[in-house]
Amino acid sequence: MGRGFLGSLLMGIACAGVVLAQPPEEALPIPKPLYPTQPDKTMMPRADGSLAQVPGPDGLYLDSGDPGWFGGDMPDRFWFGAEYLIWRIKHADIPPLVTTGSLSSLGVLNQPGTEILFGGFGFDHGGFSGARVTAGLWLDCEKCTGIEASVFYLAERSNDFLFDSAIRQLLARPFISLNNMQETSELVTFPNLTKGEVRVSVPTRLWGPEVNCMHKLCCGCCYQLDCLLGLRYLQLDEAIDITESIHVNPDASQFPPFFSQFARFAGTSIFVNDRFATHNQFYGGQFGADLGAAHGRWQLQLRGKLALGFTHEVIDINGGQLIVFPDGTRQGFRGGLLALPTNIGHFTQDRFAVIPEVDINAGYRVSNCLCIYMGYTFLYWSRVVRPGDQIDRVIDTTQIPNFAQSTLPTGFARPTNPFKEKDFWAQGLNFGLEFTW
Repeated sequence: MGRGFLGSLLMGIACAGVVLAQPPEEALPIPKPLYPTQPDKTMMPRADGSLAQVPGPDGLYLDSGDPGWFGGDMPDRFWFGAEYLIWRIKHADIPPLVTTGSLSSLGVLNQPGTEILFGGFGFDHGGFSGARVTAGLWLDCEKCTGIEASVFYLAERSNDFLFDSAIRQLLARPFISLNNMQETSELVTFPNLTKGEVRVSVPTRLWGPEVNCMHKLCCGCCYQLDCLLGLRYLQLDEAIDITESIHVNPDASQFPPFFSQFARFAGTSIFVNDRFATHNQFYGGQFGADLGAAHGRWQLQLRGKLALGFTHEVIDINGGQLIVFPDGTRQGFRGGLLALPTNIGHFTQDRFAVIPEVDINAGYRVSNCLCIYMGYTFLYWSRVVRPGDQIDRVIDTTQIPNFAQSTLPTGFARPTNPFKEKDFWAQGLNFGLEFTW
């Protein structure tokens, strides 16, 4: 019994030691806190215990992580921009197309008193209004890889000119006669002989889309540098339309002897049209870089791109004459004055071309989701065809319908299509809004 009692006592002491050896409840390891023990000045707790960002002194959210280009945690994974464009394009070379002068000069170039009314100088198209739309998104939360698509459009601008007999007693269209290699002219208006008008229209349109993949190369607290790789399309459409309306005096007895050839057209109306149209389409790939920097609400962006590819060049030349006789009957002819059977047609070729572009934008962030900005764009196109360069002024006059003459054909196919190429540029200002979310 003594051993039993002693054993029970020893057993109780051992159990008490085990209990005493366990650490007190307050000494158990404390779980890692959900948030740092030092308060994050960029975050504040909500009522439900979660954290929210604290707006900085400039009204924008602060960022305790990688700020990236627009400030890290700002809602900028998607963006959309719309811009208004005010651009100009390179002047066009157009030969002399309409002249006036004294009755003795007959509007022939290099004669005393002859004045060029249209052409013979660098033609300025004036300013173009347009728009550009851009949309993109980052494909990852770290904003390392993204995609962006953009398209711009300059609204078609048509410069129209009218020259008529109500203002000018004499109107003429000058050219070089291959038959005698001298400057000559076709008369449109002459006192007591003909009256009428010449209209010249020069329409122009430029537009193009592009799509680019973007990848972040490096970034800092206030800048980010991305590389670009993508595809580009560009299209330039231009034309020169010359239309004559000639009304011949029905009293042939008043025609001076020099104009006796007009007697057969007494009382008729003659309509002459020449059209030179060009169409340029660029297809290619491009690469470039996009550098963005920010200071508070202010932002600056510098982007450079270089596209390599080919230009599909198209030239369309057409011309015709229509004679309306006094009895109302009509007769049409193929060929006008500068557009004749020897150069009328549809011509194409493909040529290698490069298109560099530089964009500079300065913006102000009104809120976390809206930025207003303005900038400048310069775009260069190494090789295009333009309508004025496709006009050949050297003409075998025997090719001109209803052109009275006493010469024989030269045997040379003139005028011809020279297929001349020039470089081209467009530049101007842009004003835009960008939304990010």
